[in-house]
Amino acid sequence: MIQGYKFCHMFRLTQKKKIFLITIILIILCIGCFNSDKTNKSSTQSEKVSIKNTTSKITDDKPITNKPLPKARPVSTPTATPAPTPNPTAIPLPVPAPVKVQNDPNQIVNNAILHLNKAESAKYKMEIKLKTNFQNSEILIPMEISGIFKQNGGSQSEIFVPLGLFTFTHQIITKNGKSYISDPSDNKFYPLRDDNLFTGNISQFLNIFNSDSEEFSLDPNVNLLNSSEYQLTGSFSSLQSESLSNIKTEILVDSKNNQFNKITLAGKVKLDLIPLPFLKGLENSYAKFELSAYFSNFGIETQITLPDLTHLGKQFDSYPKMSINPENKYSAIIHMENGDQVSIELYAKKTPLTVNNFVFLARDGYYDNIIFHRIIPGFVAQTGDPTGTGKGDTGYEFDNEFHPSLKHNSPGIVSMANSGLRKNSKGTNGSQFFITYRATPHLDGYNPDGSKKDCKKPNSSCHTVFGKVISGMNIIEKLSSNQSNTNNDKKIRKIEIVEEKDVK
Repeated sequence: MIQGYKFCHMFRLTQKKKIFLITIILIILCIGCFNSDKTNKSSTQSEKVSIKNTTSKITDDKPITNKPLPKARPVSTPTATPAPTPNPTAIPLPVPAPVKVQNDPNQIVNNAILHLNKAESAKYKMEIKLKTNFQNSEILIPMEISGIFKQNGGSQSEIFVPLGLFTFTHQIITKNGKSYISDPSDNKFYPLRDDNLFTGNISQFLNIFNSDSEEFSLDPNVNLLNSSEYQLTGSFSSLQSESLSNIKTEILVDSKNNQFNKITLAGKVKLDLIPLPFLKGLENSYAKFELSAYFSNFGIETQITLPDLTHLGKQFDSYPKMSINPENKYSAIIHMENGDQVSIELYAKKTPLTVNNFVFLARDGYYDNIIFHRIIPGFVAQTGDPTGTGKGDTGYEFDNEFHPSLKHNSPGIVSMANSGLRKNSKGTNGSQFFITYRATPHLDGYNPDGSKKDCKKPNSSCHTVFGKVISGMNIIEKLSSNQSNTNNDKKIRKIEIVEEKDVK
């Protein structure tokens, strides 16, 4: 019984202890909850400050509250730099197409001329060196010509000639098949033969290299320089009525676009082919020459404008149509400004073209108020130029007209002045004429034996006789006897034409 009591008593105590312990645990839990709530509030405030200052991070062990948290700023993630490829793949470059090499030198030149014709215009520059003897001394004459030319025959260029202390500058303008050169002495332009290789039509200069030319021949070898230029060589038998001879040439042509790059000529030239004032007196002399021509800017836009030509008098586009009847008799009366008169018989039947030209100009008033501008005692008195310089012309030219019975065999012969033959052997007659003071048979178009003279030979002079003074020769003589005559004494007021029907 005692043992049963003890057991029951112990059990009772144990229940009390349990209740006590449970009570203590509940108290502790209540105290813990209270402290936890305070801690949670403190932690939330701390997190607010931490987030506001963005200096602290939210840890996983902190309780999550229902209060909204401020949005955190986005943090940029640095992009990693890609490592270079150890062996980069090479990008293939375009390979230029191989140049098709031409082996025919004539075809190369013809292609270059064709390219020029298509381009219609280009810039050019010529460098010329002349070596000649003057008063037993060799002199060097450098020249430079530069300008623009067009395929329609137009060109505009400037000639620069430095000669020691003196410098000569001339301008040349070519348009509508006619060329004009400036004279620095009066700053006016005067007609210039446009078949001159140095100062005329550049297109014509290039066309002498055509394979159809009988005077020019190319060597068969073709050199290709740096895969960009054809180098050709050749020679000329003669040019300009043998005024150019022993000519060697080198031609450089662009192999890609078939255009002329450079042309070089070297040989011998007669100075009458370079009609520049500073060479006056050397026309019959020969000189060694070197010419280098450069070309660029093919197809450049340009306008060629003619200068003021009013001082040349009236200009005509072509030779006048036939207006005389060769079966009729024609004569001319020169009315001088001082009242003197000179009568001339005209040979219309033997030289109809020349007389027709003279009659047309006289009736048109072309000879009114001009002077005898060139008077050489014992030789000739020359007139027919409105400019009074000998440099003017009508704007057209016509051929020589020789007759075996008409010769320069006495004073008073009326004959046409000219500037020799053109390359095509055509004459250069215009408006100017002269009256002889004596017999001048070296001016005839026929040889003393009656054979026709070769007027293409160097130093030959061939002039068309078309009339003779029949009265007033003393007036012409008076012009030469007094070289101090004023222009008024040499002045022609007008030329009157008298026409009579030929009565058979």
